[in-house]
Formats: sequence, C-alpha cells, structure tokens
Amino acid sequence: MNLNQAQLEECRKRVDVALAILLIVLAVICADGATNAPMAKTVYLVATNVPGKATGSLKYPLDASTPKKFDALFRSFPVSTRIKIIEGEYETTGSAAYNPQGFYVKDGWKIAGIGKVVIQHVATFPESGGNALGVFEHDYQGLGGITIENLTVDENGKALIGKSGSTFAVRLSGNNNTIRKVTAIHGCGNRATWDESFTFTICSRYDRPTLRWQDNTNGLIEFCVVQDYFGNYGVAIGLLFGADGFSGSVRGNVRSNTVLNFFGTAPYGFCNNATYTGNLASNCFGGFYTDTGECHDVVAGYNTLLNGAGFAFHFSPSLGAASVRNVLIEGNFIETHGIGVALSSPLGPGHLVNVTIRRNTFTGSGDAIVAAYVNGLAVEDNLVNEHLESTIQWAEYPSQNVRSRRNYRLPAPTGLENKP
Repeated sequence: MNLNQAQLEECRKRVDVALAILLIVLAVICADGATNAPMAKTVYLVATNVPGKATGSLKYPLDASTPKKFDALFRSFPVSTRIKIIEGEYETTGSAAYNPQGFYVKDGWKIAGIGKVVIQHVATFPESGGNALGVFEHDYQGLGGITIENLTVDENGKALIGKSGSTFAVRLSGNNNTIRKVTAIHGCGNRATWDESFTFTICSRYDRPTLRWQDNTNGLIEFCVVQDYFGNYGVAIGLLFGADGFSGSVRGNVRSNTVLNFFGTAPYGFCNNATYTGNLASNCFGGFYTDTGECHDVVAGYNTLLNGAGFAFHFSPSLGAASVRNVLIEGNFIETHGIGVALSSPLGPGHLVNVTIRRNTFTGSGDAIVAAYVNGLAVEDNLVNEHLESTIQWAEYPSQNVRSRRNYRLPAPTGLENKP
C-alpha cells in the first residue's frame, strides 16, 4: 500500500504522540517508585544530647542517650539504613518480641560501631518468665541482607539467675546476613526451666505463603567473642534451623570466633551445609554440638578447644527426624577432659552416616574418640596423647564400614590400631 505525503505526516504525528504518552507514563512510574522505595541512607547516633539541629549527620548525630530515644530511632529507620553508632555507652529495651517498647531489625540494615560502643539491654524481665529477651532481633519472616559489626552487647542476664527465661545478643534470619566483630557479655539460659539461650545466631527464614522454613545462604559469623556467661543452658554461636528446630538451614561460615568460660549446651551449634574454621573455645563445657533435625555436609576444620569438659565435638541425632551425614572433622587441636569426638545415635542405626576424623591432635585426659551406630567412619592420621583411649566399635552398638589407619601415639593409640 502506497501512502501519500499527508498520510505519512499523520502517521508520524501519531507515533510522536504515542511516544510522548509512553514517556509520561514511565516518568510517573519512576516517580512513584522513588517515593515508595526505601532509600539507602546513612545516619549517625550519639550517646549524649548534642546541642544544635540533630540531622543524623556525623556533625549533628541523632540523640540516642536514653533507652526511649534509642528504641524510637531504631523503630523509625526504614529498611536498608546504614546506622553508625558513635563511641559511647547506650541502653535499649531491645527486641520487640516480648517488649512493645522495643524494635525489630529490618532487612538491609548495616549497623556498625565507631570506636568502643557498648549497648546494654535494660528491659524488665516478665515475672512469668519463659521469654527470650535480647537486643538485635530480625523478624523470622525477614529476607535478610543485614550486617552488624564492631560493638559490644551486654545481655544483662544477671537478673535471670535462678529464674526462668533466657537472653540473646543478635538473632537474624534469611539470606546474606553477617555478624562481625561483636562481643557479647552477661548472657543467661536456665536448664532447670528449659530456657535455652542463643547468643549469636543466623536462622532459617519462615516463608508464610508456603508455610515452610527455607534453606538460606551466605550466613557469616566471624571474629566475634562470647564471654562472662551467667547461665548453664545455651549455645553461644551458630547457624541454626528454623524456629521449629528441625527444618530449614543456613549455608555459610562460622570462623575465627572466640568463646570463653561458657558452661551451657555448647559454645558452637552445627547446621547443614556449614563450615566452621579457626574458632576457639577455652574453659568451656563442650565445643561443637548438634542433636536436632538433619545435619549434613558439615566441615569443622582447624579449630582450637582448650581445657574442655564434656564433649569437644558431639553429634547426637536424637530430636525429630534427626540424622547426621557427610561430616569432616579435620586439623583441630583438642584438649579434652571428657571426650574429644563423640558420635552417638540414641535413635539407633541409620542416623549417623559418613564421618571422617583426620589430622587432629588430641590431648588431655579421658577419651579421644567414641563412636556408636555409625555407618561409614574413617579415622585417619590423628595424633593422640598417651593418656587418651578410643572406642570406635562397640559390640552392643555396632558401627559399619569403619576404617582406622595411620593414627599415632608410639605405640599406636589403644582402640585405633591399623585396620584394613
């Protein structure tokens, strides 16, 4: 079809009008998105009342000098806010889970201390007890993307001694979360009332549409310290399952952390698809532990456990549909006065599968390795103190596919003689 000049001109006009309308629509959409989408903003907080207009800048930081002001500020910050806390001592009522005056950590927050920052939890513990109270808690349906670093959290758990309830410092959920260079002091958990504390944890996210706890990724806890623990029931550091305790997981790393004088469940808690390297536990009960849910594809390497009571590494699948499989324990230095590596299966055979223990050094007193009901156990190239013995095959709790070789003590450590 041939168009004359007038028709061509009319087509061009219509095209121009259509393009103009399209550009207007796009502009409106972009403007609306800019209005509603949270902007990544940096704010500074100070522990004193600074004269002048508090804009949140470094020169005019926001006043967080009281628990009421601190908590109100944190409730007001949108997602993806960068929160810089200037050196000083702060007080907060912390998590809003059991405290209507508190706040929740929001997705994308980057919280960092500048200088020596101490944040003390000061919420009143309910008389009814049974509550977990702490400072930085992320909603368990949150997406993640949070970093908390360079500060000290005083859990103020002394008020719970002899009572029910527990404390925590940081509890995050979802993907891409980091806890770095945070020190936690004065935590508390109570075994008598089954109130277990969890100091630093990154947990699985709950997806409400599917009613499932998710498998999350990129969890990182590094260069943190837990000390001066008041309680007797809890885990200091861990990547953990969902709140149901059985499903979901967090793939990630726990590395270069320190736990001192911790007498709870264990300093470190295991989870699926996680790597634990370069960590220290000194003068603690236990070391690394799991008893709940599926725990598989775990690496625990080059950690140091000094003057420990109980079990340095304890895998005891016993709660729920529990199982442990594909575990590597390598290159650790273990000073134990209990058991170095304990592999036990209260649920019977079939719940402990494929465990390798190699190139570790065992010293102290008690037992180096005790195993029961393991299917696929390799014990290789370990150096064992002459005061330690091992039992990797029990007549009443038999294991299958066991290999023990090149374990040394001069002579070979009892129970770990070379076997084909």
